[in-house]
Amino acid sequence: MVNFKSKTLLYWIIICFILATCSAVTVSAISTDNLSFFEMNSTEVNQNSGTSNPSIINNQIHFQSKKLTSSKQEKLLPVTSPDGNMVAFAYNLFASSNQDPKIGFVDIKSGETIDIPIIDHLATSWLKVGWFDNKRFGVVGQINPSLEVIEIVNIESKKIENTYYGLGFTWDDKHNRLLFNVPQPHFGEGEKGKNKIVDDLGNIYYESPIDVVIYGGPNIDKTGQNIAFFEGNMTTNDIFLVTATKSNNKGSVSNIKKSIWEHDIGKIEWKDHKSIKINGRYSILEYDLNQQALLTRTDTPEKIELDLKFQEKNN
Repeated sequence: MVNFKSKTLLYWIIICFILATCSAVTVSAISTDNLSFFEMNSTEVNQNSGTSNPSIINNQIHFQSKKLTSSKQEKLLPVTSPDGNMVAFAYNLFASSNQDPKIGFVDIKSGETIDIPIIDHLATSWLKVGWFDNKRFGVVGQINPSLEVIEIVNIESKKIENTYYGLGFTWDDKHNRLLFNVPQPHFGEGEKGKNKIVDDLGNIYYESPIDVVIYGGPNIDKTGQNIAFFEGNMTTNDIFLVTATKSNNKGSVSNIKKSIWEHDIGKIEWKDHKSIKINGRYSILEYDLNQQALLTRTDTPEKIELDLKFQEKNN
């Protein structure tokens, strides 16, 4: 039987809430949010190539008015490859399905479909999908609120190429690397904090101090050199915005800066090397890194709706 201290239990509850808030994902829902390369590669390529997004009509994949599939299995999350030649989609990702989960890849011109099974690895739900490049595709599953798993599917070999465990999986397109947070367990006795930002080759770029945890994972700018993330001190309850520059691609960072953060946290997007955008649950923020100052704050639709309900209730 695990013995919980009151502080640890309170922290566990807070972490579960923050992770759920940042990812905007529930156990019963599947999303492409909070994983920058997944959302970016499918959206930007479609815009640049002038093609439209694939859709599901009557349980079949359609692309530019052309039906690409005919099987009866339930299909989800169609995403066009970066070169616009294929559409990937998911089968049987829900726990209610009697069949094993898999990813389908259909050639847009020929209509030929390849199905590749996904290994469970104790995932309680599958959360996100997306392309790394034209040959590799990723599927992220949740094991528990403090741990996720990513399966990397290789289309050419028709197999699972790699499996990694962590949080906040982010693709560094400039250096062809997957970066993510490897957390310590957030429950029970033993050492807390000392989370690690690592890549898929095992290089360690950053390790948090004892009693300090990293929320989510690293966010990389377009140059592939600058990273940003949030971390929290379990002892003082302070939250910090951390930025750093990768000195190389073998596990070294420099110019580490930590700023105490008193605003909404969420997915970080780099606007340039001087400013970032934070997409929180209740606000969207623009922040100047040099001045360490908030530039703009915009309420999200959820925040506006909550404010309206509050006003109606109190009028």
